Amino acid sequence: MRRNRWISLTWTLLNEHYGFSRKRQRYLVERRDLWEPVLLIGIAVAMIATLSPLFKALLDQMIAVYTQMNIPQMVYAYFFMICSVFGFVIGLLMIISVFFFSKDLPLLISLPLKPGEVLAAKISLIVIDQMWISFIGLLFPYIYLGIRIGGGWEYWISGFLIFLTSQMIPILLETIVILPLSRIIRFGKHRDFLLFGVSVLFVVGILAFNVLITNRGMSGELSEEAFKQFLENPQNLISKSLSVYPPAIWAYRAVSGKGIVSLGWLGLFLLVTVGGFLLTLFLSNRFYLASYLELQDKFSRKS
Repeated sequence: MRRNRWISLTWTLLNEHYGFSRKRQRYLVERRDLWEPVLLIGIAVAMIATLSPLFKALLDQMIAVYTQMNIPQMVYAYFFMICSVFGFVIGLLMIISVFFFSKDLPLLISLPLKPGEVLAAKISLIVIDQMWISFIGLLFPYIYLGIRIGGGWEYWISGFLIFLTSQMIPILLETIVILPLSRIIRFGKHRDFLLFGVSVLFVVGILAFNVLITNRGMSGELSEEAFKQFLENPQNLISKSLSVYPPAIWAYRAVSGKGIVSLGWLGLFLLVTVGGFLLTLFLSNRFYLASYLELQDKFSRKS
């Protein structure tokens, strides 16, 4: 896959998705409907001004609690995991829509592009589109926590790189599941069934996740002495809270570690992310290729 073609195709999809060219023409060249961006900016400023004090108060309480346990970086890991959960929820149906039912498919199919190139650009589009989740839920905690605890260079570098890639692992994991599933269900002929089947699997996954969390938290009776030991050993809290989503543990280790330890955990996080991306490209040649050929045949008959 050529990097320049990937970047160019991703930019084209972003331009079509957000309408950059149309908005530039309307607002900057023709200077029409200027009230629209002003209204959006005003709403954003009002929401920030209203919610920021509440968010800051919540962060202050969490930082105070975790600082007493000598694990203040758990605040970062907590919000990272929350953003990942939202990434899983929102990204599921978006992946199906963008991969298989988007309006740009007839145009893309007419171009001399490989399935892997199309899939890579579409993954980039989804990840960029979902970064608003991390901007809202992770960016402010990352900056505020770093200032409060006086984070070192390890915290700032690791936290920033993990923030930039925070939506990739949820999207890649779902893509790895959806690509083979799309061939079993034959989305081209059973679109509604595909959406229903994936939704059912997602609900089952959420229930299993909830049961796992409950079992981990409630396994056995927690005596007063056991609870005291639990608080005295913060590693218990880390393993209990984050082990259901290993990338959250890697993120915590990266932002809390020092020197080579921090870089090692950061490297593991980025290596898994890159590995997941390469795996999706490999799967695209086995599963998305068949879907791609199906779509080519479908649109050629229509034309």
